Amino acid sequence: MLAAAERLQEQETFRILQGLAFMKKNGIGIIECIHDLRIDEAKRRLQFSEDTIRSIAEDIGYVHYHHFLREFEKRVPEKPIKYKADFESERQFHYLT
Repeated sequence: MLAAAERLQEQETFRILQGLAFMKKNGIGIIECIHDLRIDEAKRRLQFSEDTIRSIAEDIGYVHYHHFLREFEKRVPEKPIKYKADFESERQFHYLT
């Protein structure tokens, strides 16, 4: 029983050290890096796909739509619906010219 508890504590210590090493190397934590990557993918898909914002949020790994909205708005100075609309109107303009 004690050996199992020690193993769990060692695994937790290792996980914490990995997170600290990642943060030292990259300047941000692992979770923030994952959010950045997800939001970059959402921006790409909002620009070039016809998918709904909700389906994009689910596809990139957000279980809760409101969490996606919060993370998107932390990284992009506008709401996803406006971001998507701006690119749709730009695509229509280029299509017409």
